[in-house]
Amino acid sequence: MGPLHRVSALLLISGCGDPALDPLGEALRRWDEGVRQWQAGDAAGARATFAAARALDPASPALCAWEARAVAQVDGPDAALQLLDPCIRGAPAEPSLRLERAQLLSRTGQIERAGADLVVVLEAGLHTPESLAVLPDLAALVDHPALPGLVRSPAPRWAARPPTPSALVGDRWELQLDGEGPAGPLRVDLGVGDGLALIAIIEDLGPEAQGRRPHGLILRGRVTAEGSALVGPVRLQHGEGQAVTVGPLRLERVALGAPPPPEGLPWMGELPTPSVLADSAPPGAVARVGGWTVVGGAPGEPPLVRGATLHATVELRTAGQPVWTGVVLPAGAAAEVTVPRREGGPQTVEVGGG
Repeated sequence: MGPLHRVSALLLISGCGDPALDPLGEALRRWDEGVRQWQAGDAAGARATFAAARALDPASPALCAWEARAVAQVDGPDAALQLLDPCIRGAPAEPSLRLERAQLLSRTGQIERAGADLVVVLEAGLHTPESLAVLPDLAALVDHPALPGLVRSPAPRWAARPPTPSALVGDRWELQLDGEGPAGPLRVDLGVGDGLALIAIIEDLGPEAQGRRPHGLILRGRVTAEGSALVGPVRLQHGEGQAVTVGPLRLERVALGAPPPPEGLPWMGELPTPSVLADSAPPGAVARVGGWTVVGGAPGEPPLVRGATLHATVELRTAGQPVWTGVVLPAGAAAEVTVPRREGGPQTVEVGGG
């Protein structure tokens, strides 16, 4: 909950004058003292100071909100609601009081009452549905089916760094995407990609902040046929939330000799992202995820695949540092996979063909 400060010329004279002759100035002085106590972690002291300030300026909505905040910390949300309710009856359109009460109501599970208060907050322009979603005490209301559109997860944002406009058949191509969205699992669906094979999927997770997380995604592949190709569109979706589509981007493929042998994965629809796969297959483990077989490897050391050309490396990074790596093969493919290990030497895993 951010500070609530009243814009007033009285701030210039707070702390001066006799309290009996200058009650508003004294109220502002005590308000400032209460905020310092609150920020220092002294909720009980702040509660007493805000109560004394409000006795001098009982009509101040901000003082009522601050006192309720301190009361909630010391005596619990029900006691704070008892304090806020009469303040709101005296100033029913005051959005700061409505926001304070909505957060307390959310904490106590009173979803519909909280929603009614947030309607006032939104109509006053104090917040947007997306900015409400980052307030911790409103976490239970985010995308709540009983409050459609009222407290809404911010839409994910993604952009692509276009690949080079042309590439030789047999050479590698790379598409880099940068985005931000809810800190849930990421699903990727690839569109058109004739004549392109996928050889690596690299995901880089940034630090989570207020339920959102920056992402970097690299799709790396090899050109397998000549002609003009479209890379994408790429559809990215965080959990069950709103999807973002990037592209398509054009890539000219130029052949100078015989086409290379097939390598990588054919351009397929939904791809398993490393952040989803990492928990399924620790180093040396084999797991089935959808239509894929995944073998986990050591951070920064991808497994070596023999006997199967249709596979791709997957790698998870955090803030640029390798966290996990592995390989994915179509379910049913048979291969011998060697997993590097820092202790005990490499481990060979047989992936069955059924």
